[in-house]
Amino acid sequence: MPATSSEAETRGDPPADRFRYTDLHCHILPGMDDGVSSWDEAIALAKNAVKSGAFRVVATPHVMRGVYAPRPGDIKEKVLELKSRLRDSGISLAVTPGSEVYLASGTAREYRAGKLQTIGDTGYLLVELPPLRLPAYARSELNALRAAGAGVILAHPERNRGLCRNLKVLTELLDYGVLFQINAGSLTGAFGKEAQGCAEFLVREGLVHFIGSDAHSGLPAGVSGVGADISEALERLVRLSPSGSAFLDQVEARVMRLLSGKL
Repeated sequence: MPATSSEAETRGDPPADRFRYTDLHCHILPGMDDGVSSWDEAIALAKNAVKSGAFRVVATPHVMRGVYAPRPGDIKEKVLELKSRLRDSGISLAVTPGSEVYLASGTAREYRAGKLQTIGDTGYLLVELPPLRLPAYARSELNALRAAGAGVILAHPERNRGLCRNLKVLTELLDYGVLFQINAGSLTGAFGKEAQGCAEFLVREGLVHFIGSDAHSGLPAGVSGVGADISEALERLVRLSPSGSAFLDQVEARVMRLLSGKL
């Protein structure tokens, strides 16, 4: 028997015509960083994600030396509990373990030691930079990560003023093999006009490889923090991209290759 409208609303089911996607960047694990603070909020975030069209999220708690230090085992344990709670709540949302690693001197060493959770154990790290610049140690660390066999996906490059104001550096990162993940909220102005302009440029130039909500809250977008419902941003992305809706298909196909180890 089909679900009633009230049952679908309780689960956060998306409209039938909504694009189904993977949210590559989501702070959905409670008590690990500055993301959701409780399991109830994690469930609320999951409902918002499903309503938006997500069928999978990658759980990416911050890894920042001296601030947040979740290890792969800790992250996977939380992911298992979240999956159980989602099943109990009747929410159909796959969850893949990952992390958002603040690039620092010694990050490659931690990767080689197995201390960093890659996205779905694929060897690809979601990496964050300081917000204003490309630090002096970045090039050597990126080289060291590449030499160690790691793939690097740069989280929200559009929010880094130093990158957005220097296209040469953006190009250099691409030459290093770095892939770009933009925050959906950047396309709707959630992070300011400069980040929005940079995100739009990256979309138009075909330089967006992945999309994430960077959700830290179970509340709807615009209420508090960054929410998981990115449907408005996806519609804007389709309008901006020269390839239209095919661009979203390309991004999702890339996610599937990433998770299957074929990227």
